[in-house]
Amino acid sequence: MSLRTSLFIGVTATLAGLPATALARGPAAAPLQCGQTITASTTLTTDLVGCAGNGLVVGADGITIHLAGHAIRGTNAPGSVGIVVDGHRRVTIAGGTIDGFFRAGVSLHESPNGVVRRLRVAGIGAGGVEGKPSAGILVEASAGTRILDNSVRNDVEAFQSDGVVVLSSPGTVVRRNRLERNAWNGLVVIESPRSRVVGNRLAHNGNNGLEVNGASDGAVVAYNRAPRNAQFGVVVGASRDVRVVGNQAWGNGAPGVLLFDLIDGLVAGNHARRNAVGIVLADGQHGSHGNRLVHNRAVGNADGGIFVEEEQAGAAAGNTLARNVANRNGGHGIDAVEGTIDGGGNRAHGNRTPPDCLGVTCS
Repeated sequence: MSLRTSLFIGVTATLAGLPATALARGPAAAPLQCGQTITASTTLTTDLVGCAGNGLVVGADGITIHLAGHAIRGTNAPGSVGIVVDGHRRVTIAGGTIDGFFRAGVSLHESPNGVVRRLRVAGIGAGGVEGKPSAGILVEASAGTRILDNSVRNDVEAFQSDGVVVLSSPGTVVRRNRLERNAWNGLVVIESPRSRVVGNRLAHNGNNGLEVNGASDGAVVAYNRAPRNAQFGVVVGASRDVRVVGNQAWGNGAPGVLLFDLIDGLVAGNHARRNAVGIVLADGQHGSHGNRLVHNRAVGNADGGIFVEEEQAGAAAGNTLARNVANRNGGHGIDAVEGTIDGGGNRAHGNRTPPDCLGVTCS
């Protein structure tokens, strides 16, 4: 008897000795139901539609809900959320479509270190009125959340429907998302220090492209593109030690980049073109001091190129401007208040309102 024959006979005998239930295929998993609580990692095998309340609710730490290209769709019921994560750590939501809910497509509350990636979220918050905001992805008190490679488009009639909102969630990362045609802001990050907002596209939103504000100290806002928003392209305020680097803002109805109440920040390598105004550093309510504005470009804006402005005397002094370019703007190229530190190397020409620069020397 050959070795191959011997092995075949042995395996056959072993299988013959097993009970029939060990050989039969297990029963197919029951389809998910709207509002179901999920306590183990789950992959959708079909769409989940017509949800009159929440779509799914996460009920355990450390699990993944993988939509596998499928959709979870609601009926815009008051307060409804596509996927609710409340009080659970290290949860991942990925890979499909969520639409037609009212409060949020995905919400994370007190759920740190979660991941939301590769989702298409749309149609959240239709009909919302003042006092009932909504968001495609909502993160609250959930430190270390990562929001990656999503597309959010809440092109609805609503008082406030944002793309992504991050509240009181230190160390959150918002990277490579497309947040376009939302009824209000593309992205808002509030009271979330050390967060990173990098490489996102924020276009055609009903208010601002992105806003990082309110004690978001140490935040990085870098390499984002913010075209054609109704108001500001990039807004960063009321924070210390922020880095606003390499962003592009064009065609916005207000300043392309607005900065206020900033202390010891770096604003470098940003490009603002064809906005109402290019780049503005304002004193805000508490003053802006110790910031460095270097290597920025403001070209072809309807009014001024780069402004350092203040409402209270001395509240925007002590900021350094160096090696910036401000050409062909409708107002001055650079207009900086008294007390601005001229770091040299600024250049401006072809601006409609002479002189090209006030408060610093330009070549």
